[in-house]
Amino acid sequence: MRIAVLFSPGAGNRADFGRIGAALAARFKGAGFYAASGPWGLQYIPGALRIEADPEGDYKLALYGTIKRLLENGADMLVCVGGDGLASYAAEGLIRSGRRIPLLGIAAGTANVGPIVSGWTPLMDEGPFKLEYRKIGAIEVSIGGKHSAYAFNDAVIATTFLGTVDGRTENLSVRAMALHGQILAEEPDPNIAGNSFSIEKNGKSIPRHIERPSQIVVSPAWPNEFYGRAVSGVLCETPYSPLRGIVALLDSVLIRPEAAAEGKESFSRVDHLLFGPGDRIRIQGLSAAAEVVIDGNPFVRQSADSVDFAYIPSLVQTVRVITAGHEKLEDQ
Repeated sequence: MRIAVLFSPGAGNRADFGRIGAALAARFKGAGFYAASGPWGLQYIPGALRIEADPEGDYKLALYGTIKRLLENGADMLVCVGGDGLASYAAEGLIRSGRRIPLLGIAAGTANVGPIVSGWTPLMDEGPFKLEYRKIGAIEVSIGGKHSAYAFNDAVIATTFLGTVDGRTENLSVRAMALHGQILAEEPDPNIAGNSFSIEKNGKSIPRHIERPSQIVVSPAWPNEFYGRAVSGVLCETPYSPLRGIVALLDSVLIRPEAAAEGKESFSRVDHLLFGPGDRIRIQGLSAAAEVVIDGNPFVRQSADSVDFAYIPSLVQTVRVITAGHEKLEDQ
């Protein structure tokens, strides 16, 4: 087996990279490893073949170019070590390359909650193991009619995103990071909906109860995530239908490092809308402050008024290491 490995330059838990690299080499003993020079983690994989990183462009373009160079050596699997943000970019890089090899995500980021990234404890376990493959869907996000990225965990319309600063999880400015590469702590602004705010599904305006949401989350439903859970409302229908895309309008800012007050002493309200393959969700009339965060990666709208969402099933094949005590997950 030939394995290409990519480490996140900005992961929240870089202190673990050496142990993760050694564990990968031990678990896949006999495999041929490729790793990229520069900030992409060559030094963490003992005996890995050096691949020159692509130095061109900004972070995303350099990452996609580096993935392309790694895959040109005939890798059978791509491993990304970081959080959901790197996993999302790695999946995008695979799709752009035309290579649909399995993707193994190893958790070492600020948030590791998406379907690609899994913990690295199984790498440290001794004894037999197997590789479990599954196909997962995603939300395609287009800003101003142009493809931006795929959300395997969620796309959030907000002004801030979660990041790590000196070991602490903070709200960080989307614009400061996306436009200037700056890590700037900032309080989230709930005023993301303008006076002409609207949501359309396949060109038809959809009425809603929350007129001015404070945060908007669009996410794919994982297999059986809401099975039999009537308390989740309309989301409990997702295991029985192809409607695996979810739009959630929140009346308060819930994505933040500290616990939200809403929902404990007062009700926290949410409007849900389901959509499936072939449907197109369009959100328009956002305020000037609103930006888009896709699997933890910041994107600015610039002058674009519309943000579109489409659910695409079985987009990427993922793999994870399974040892005793790790249950099987179904395809999404």
